[in-house]
Amino acid sequence: MADNTDIWVYADWIGMSGPKCIGILAAQQVKGRKSFSFTYDPDWIKSNEQLLLDPDIAWFSGAQHPNQKENFGVFLD
Repeated sequence: MADNTDIWVYADWIGMSGPKCIGILAAQQVKGRKSFSFTYDPDWIKSNEQLLLDPDIAWFSGAQHPNQKENFGVFLD
């Protein structure tokens, strides 16, 4: 049985007018194995406040998966 969790990722740093959704980190666990994917919010990709979160997360819409590792580095800290 699969266990799925969506984690909404927000930015709210100095200079912003308020919190803004960056995207969704999706976590899945199947048969004891974890996997993650990240999908940018379409408005964040178009915004002037965008910031590269992780070199493994490119500037495009759609689910992105870490290359040869369990999760993206930015979400491990």
